[in-house]
Amino acid sequence: MLHGHGDDGYLYEDQKIGKSLINFSSNVSPFGLDEGLKEYLQGKITTIDHYPEPDAHSLSRSLEEFHQNGKVLVTNGATAAFYLIARAFSDRQAVVFAPSFAEYADACLSAGLKVSTLRVPFEQRHFPFKKELLFIGNPNNPDGKLISVQQLLSFAAKNQEALIVVDEAYMDFAEREESVVPFLEDQRNLIVVKSLTKTFSVPGIRLGYILAAPEIIEHLGQKMEPWSVNALALHAGEYILSHFGELLPDYKLLHQWRDEIIGELRKLKILEVLPTCTHYFLLKLKKGKAKELKQFLLHNYAILIRDASNFVGLNEQYIRVSVQSPENNRLLLEGLKVYSSIFEKTESKTFKIID
Repeated sequence: MLHGHGDDGYLYEDQKIGKSLINFSSNVSPFGLDEGLKEYLQGKITTIDHYPEPDAHSLSRSLEEFHQNGKVLVTNGATAAFYLIARAFSDRQAVVFAPSFAEYADACLSAGLKVSTLRVPFEQRHFPFKKELLFIGNPNNPDGKLISVQQLLSFAAKNQEALIVVDEAYMDFAEREESVVPFLEDQRNLIVVKSLTKTFSVPGIRLGYILAAPEIIEHLGQKMEPWSVNALALHAGEYILSHFGELLPDYKLLHQWRDEIIGELRKLKILEVLPTCTHYFLLKLKKGKAKELKQFLLHNYAILIRDASNFVGLNEQYIRVSVQSPENNRLLLEGLKVYSSIFEKTESKTFKIID
């Protein structure tokens, strides 16, 4: 899916919004790019005059030392990891649980895999799998649901022939740590995908990685193109690992901001707030459509939200919001209150943008 994701503000550059967009559509950390990392990368700009390591060997080894479990393969973002995994295991059938990140299915379809979509909660997934390639988001995108380590390990143990890809791109944002990385040596049918770009606000760099048993990483490495991770991304990764603790955003504060805005949103009759364990969450509209609300907020408040209607399992009633600063959260709340009041006054089932 080249289009249809969040952070699609570039599509509206010709619509004369009049000011910079406030981006609630992307799940990237709202705390922004660290100045130290920015200055470090500026100092490394001259490294683009020669080729980087063809297999990102140095950063892979640094990540292995950091995690102390599993072997690592660095990729050009987490999405590239899904496409690589699908190509490497194209002899299997794929299973995706809905709703979830669209690129799981797209990656598998592009590699020629047959894809089955299951719309049942994880705790109800008791049926056995054999040699399928399964994709599970934890926390899940778009709803922010978090699965416990115990549940995932039990599931993996009961489905030993299946390969289970656990997308932990947003684990650093979760209310509690439920990573399966410490158990990779014992549960060798698990493949974990991580992202550095979302946590540290560098989505333009494109930097992710895969953790798995040595035999899986070796197989994936044979299917990977050389020089797929650029020099600046590799330098960014090394800097982040060297300053990891100090660069981590204040998630307690972020969750506090989330709880504050959710408390206010629940007072609005026009929508329902779905539960979440992270900094993003789904809203279900009781009146109006996601695309209409998106245009209303865009043109009246320069606010960009995620129309979640194209997630399999959702419909035109759903939007996804990622928490921003208290000031921006208040502006979003104001816009939603105005949108809600118009419906309450008119009792209309449709809505036109107010210019």
